[in-house]
Amino acid sequence: MFKKIRKLGELTLLEKIKDEELKKHVLIDLFWECTLSCNAKCKHCGSSAEKKKYEGELTTEEIENAFKQISEDMNANLILINVTGGEPLVRQDLCEVMEYATKELGFHWGMTTNGNLLNDENIAKLKKANMETISISIDGLEKTHDNFRGVLGSYKTIIDNIKKLKNANYVKHIQVTTVVNKTNIEELEELYKIMLDLNLDSWRLASMDPIGRAKENNDLLLDGKELKKC
Repeated sequence: MFKKIRKLGELTLLEKIKDEELKKHVLIDLFWECTLSCNAKCKHCGSSAEKKKYEGELTTEEIENAFKQISEDMNANLILINVTGGEPLVRQDLCEVMEYATKELGFHWGMTTNGNLLNDENIAKLKKANMETISISIDGLEKTHDNFRGVLGSYKTIIDNIKKLKNANYVKHIQVTTVVNKTNIEELEELYKIMLDLNLDSWRLASMDPIGRAKENNDLLLDGKELKKC
């Protein structure tokens, strides 16, 4: 009996600690890796994502229920859901889920994408789903980018799609992310001028980490001197 009372006391104490911690450390960023499937085959991909169906991904109902539970436990209006992949836009129910998350539950959201599928139809769907921020990948000038991402013609497609998204004029923050590696480090100055012409909100430089597919391409990793140059 004493053990049961002690256990109950410990659980009560832990519940109080959890409540206090939630007050001190409010959740503001929530990451959802919505799929591992991808329409590209990037040399740096930490998830080794590729164009195939992966088992075990959450269904529409499961992820909506998860968001609903979070909204009941926390203030959804303070939370930005960061949607990543794989490539989020290959998930057919993405906009349906995020429209529910924003309009029914009150979340905000943004997305990281390779940009190849940002056509007129998807731009309209993303607007309806209340997308607020986006980070799009450009990893060098045309030849370098296409080779690094494994999709011929993707550089031109992405540049055109960014312009379409800018003209749609509803996204609060449009960012381009460049994964700096040995193939593009000498192109950064020219790439910077292109970013200025696109009138972006920000340009983010990221390092290539030796995980996933990047371990197969570790010859692209920067050395210490090159990292300082960035």
